[in-house]
Amino acid sequence: MKKISRRLFLRSVPPAVAVGTVVGVPAVAEAKAELPVTRVNRLAKELSLAMDVWIDDLAYPSIERDIWKAHVYPASYCQYPVSFENIDARPTRTRHAQAIWHMRELERLAIEDGAKSACVFVVGHHYQTEKSKMVLIDHQGNLSEEFAFGMFREGAAS
Repeated sequence: MKKISRRLFLRSVPPAVAVGTVVGVPAVAEAKAELPVTRVNRLAKELSLAMDVWIDDLAYPSIERDIWKAHVYPASYCQYPVSFENIDARPTRTRHAQAIWHMRELERLAIEDGAKSACVFVVGHHYQTEKSKMVLIDHQGNLSEEFAFGMFREGAAS
């Protein structure tokens, strides 16, 4: 049996049929193009299913399976748009530790944005008791909760 090439096909059919056939193929391909939202939903579902297999692969038989979460950002947003977080490994923090974590995150973002160093102050004021507290991360990254001055010093006269 003779193999049909594009050249042989075009020689064997009338020109009108060949043009209709050649032009018709891209129109069908365009009709099947995915909408961006449909593609994102499909890829998210695929990632979810793939992560089930991946998490099973990471687990040791003697240890309970950890749960992981994917963080996906637009590729134009950052250098590493996909990251994974082990939810089970995340320690539960006190509100105080969570506040310190947020301060450190602000410091990290400032440095990532080009600052050579950062100094982060957080001042809390309780309006009913008139007590204030200040926490500081200085330009060298040292945390100080004893740092107080003027009206922020606990018990200072107003």
